[in-house]
Amino acid sequence: MSEADETIQSLLRATVPNNEEGFHALLARATYRNRLGHTKVILAEMELKLQFSGHASKHIQAHDAADLALILGCAEEDVLHRLNEPLPARVGSVRYGTTVVRWSDVSSRIRRVCPELASEQEWLPAQWALDHLPYCIHCFLPLVDTCHQCGERLGWNGARGIAACPTCRVDVRRTVEESLPTNLRDAYVSLFELSSIDPAMRSAATRRFPNLIASMELDQFLDVALALGKALTAGSEHVRRHALGSSSLKRTETYCHGLMALTSWPDSFLESAEQVVRQSKAAEKRFWTTMRGMAAASCEDRRLAEFIRAELPGLTDDRRSTVVGLSGRYVGAREFQELSGLQLKEVRVLEREGLLGEVIPTGDIRKSFQINKGIADEITKLMREAIPIGAAANRLGLPTYAIEQLGADGWLTIWDHAALVALGQTPRVELRSILELVRLLDEACDRVESVDRPLRMFLASAYIGEKPYGPIISAILSGKLAANLVHPEPSYSFALGSRIEISDVPVDLRHSADERASNTAFRLGDSYVQRDAAEVLGIVEKHVSMAVESGAIGFERGPKNSYLFARTEVLRVASEYMSSAELERRTGATSRARAAEKMRALGVSRTPLGWPREATMHALAEDT
Repeated sequence: MSEADETIQSLLRATVPNNEEGFHALLARATYRNRLGHTKVILAEMELKLQFSGHASKHIQAHDAADLALILGCAEEDVLHRLNEPLPARVGSVRYGTTVVRWSDVSSRIRRVCPELASEQEWLPAQWALDHLPYCIHCFLPLVDTCHQCGERLGWNGARGIAACPTCRVDVRRTVEESLPTNLRDAYVSLFELSSIDPAMRSAATRRFPNLIASMELDQFLDVALALGKALTAGSEHVRRHALGSSSLKRTETYCHGLMALTSWPDSFLESAEQVVRQSKAAEKRFWTTMRGMAAASCEDRRLAEFIRAELPGLTDDRRSTVVGLSGRYVGAREFQELSGLQLKEVRVLEREGLLGEVIPTGDIRKSFQINKGIADEITKLMREAIPIGAAANRLGLPTYAIEQLGADGWLTIWDHAALVALGQTPRVELRSILELVRLLDEACDRVESVDRPLRMFLASAYIGEKPYGPIISAILSGKLAANLVHPEPSYSFALGSRIEISDVPVDLRHSADERASNTAFRLGDSYVQRDAAEVLGIVEKHVSMAVESGAIGFERGPKNSYLFARTEVLRVASEYMSSAELERRTGATSRARAAEKMRALGVSRTPLGWPREATMHALAEDT
């Protein structure tokens, strides 16, 4: 014990605080229990001289807590927990239990009591010193801070009992009987418990709120609750945080409405806001004026403005000037068009098919509406981060069915969606997976001068119909098949069909080219564009056009008057006609031209679709 400790005298009657009891109430109770007459007697023992005893909690230093605990006969932690230590990093704020409040929120010079409760307990809750809690949570009647007999305000200097007037020395009585409305009481109790210095009570109260709200210090929570409450409460325009002249009931009502709006943030707020704007045009105007004032750059409360702008981005975006658009979880039709790149008529198709979820009109004009942002983001990602499967085929320099094979094997990410079906579009390939495939091939292939046959030419001679691009590229990537990658790559396409070179393919990879994956998460194409039809048949696109003009192959009209060929039709033609590449392999000729000369000498003529398979095979059989 220090020399100073030896001079400090403990009070005859120890005073142990209740968990919810405030510092000044504890000091006043200890004074009364020991019949000292004035709280300054205890403070003088610590050589602390203050004009107002109510300022003691702010001026007692942490290192003096042990001395005061010795005087009161309680634990040092009991004193430390109740001190209002100023926080240099937050000017005007003090520590309050386990949270933070503004010192101006604390009625440090005024004692407020509930006469009815004073007859049942001898201690005062710390919350009764806070301006935003003017009602007792037991009887829901206003707290009393003035003597009914002499009119003097109750303070902390004189201690004649927790409910006694320091002048008249009689317990005060209530003169106002206006109780808190029933519909506000649950919210008020929650506000009371949130404002407790009892860690267990405050922790239980914060758990009723989302993490974002529960993590706020009490001073910020009060700022946000009051601001939102003013937007939701009629007649609250003149309510201020510390306006003593404003109605306690109106201020409490405003706080309670704000607290209820934060309970299930932001849904609870949006629900309340919808009710307000539907009341009348005046209520709607007041709501928007108040909300935009909070988010304005000129708002005096910077933290409040930052919170509102971050949580309710619709306030700063005219495209979302509806209640549902405030949270940023909804976007307008025009914004959705800009984000996704879709045309309005396409958006209308998605709306008609019910693929946009709940569509909320935002004006008298039919094209003005909002949709759920989650759905909008999903479709936007589909449109912006992926390209149509045909475009992916062009980018990689492979036929479209090869992209399907690579997607089925997991080397490409192919997205399909009900929106694509509704719009009549093909599945889309994620751009990132395309670049990753090229990178992996770049690592797996050798870098030597061209010595082998390009993959496209090799497959054209070895397979009939669709070629197994996917299995062969998978074999290259897994190290089962050696390959060469010719550089440099063309600027317009990766041209993998021409740049990948192989010498041969193992027998186990020479499976039927007509086999297709049956368990893909995306739709498989049932038609070919002209380029792919030519690739399957092993001819050039010009010859496909000639076959169309002669009626040798069936077709349909596609976008921009292009040709579309049914897959079954093209595979039928492939089974009936032989490509020049296949003919070269079968004849053993050194070139396609020599193979063609041989067939003409055997009396077989070539058509735009290739060499008639049956006649060609018969002629070759007789020639041997």
